[in-house]
Amino acid sequence: GSLECWGADGFDQVGNAPAGTNFEVLETSNNYNCALDDSGAPSCWGQDGGFGVVDDVPTVTGLVSLSLTERIACGLDGDGVISCWGKDNHAQISDVPTSSGYIDIASSTVSGTEWERVCAIAADGSIDCWGYDLGLTPPTGGGHTQIVAGEASFCALNTLGEITCWGQDETTVNATPTGAGYTDITANEGAFACATTSAGIMECWGHSNSFLTDFAINNYASTVPAQPGFVAMQVYEENN
Repeated sequence: GSLECWGADGFDQVGNAPAGTNFEVLETSNNYNCALDDSGAPSCWGQDGGFGVVDDVPTVTGLVSLSLTERIACGLDGDGVISCWGKDNHAQISDVPTSSGYIDIASSTVSGTEWERVCAIAADGSIDCWGYDLGLTPPTGGGHTQIVAGEASFCALNTLGEITCWGQDETTVNATPTGAGYTDITANEGAFACATTSAGIMECWGHSNSFLTDFAINNYASTVPAQPGFVAMQVYEENN
């Protein structure tokens, strides 16, 4: 399909959207965006910031998914091979695993810093991480099927539908739901996460950003719709 963008355009993240009708995947960050065409080739536009996320996009094809932070971008291809580009101050790029078979990838940052960390799920369901150490180790063993990232935190879902979160953001980590039966998880750049159960009931925890902690927990999470039947969800960071 073709790309249509609207909203704030201070870094040409709207006006510089590439033309064409063959795009299949779109991923956004604060000041730039990336898309994959039908060959799996990435295109990025918006603010590069000297990090290389827009100016140094690799010439690769076959990518099927993307994960972006302000300073790095990563893609996963159909064989489970990872490609990353952008700033490499903590080996976020140079330590990318070279093996294949990865099934999901997520990247996290600490607001106001140049600290990024990337985690990916290997073919056996184990989790590999590289880049800046955000604290706390990821869960050991296999069986993980999905991974998402918030600010300074990650959450993973396993085959039993159990969720494990880790990282520096204690609000997200300590409030992680217990029990099994979850089928999907999502998170935003402000460390606010949501999950759905097999009945389509949605639960949310964490906070939307560092200066809205109390408001987010007491308002956002408490006003999540209680009815079942949800099949998709997405959370966004509020920038006030």
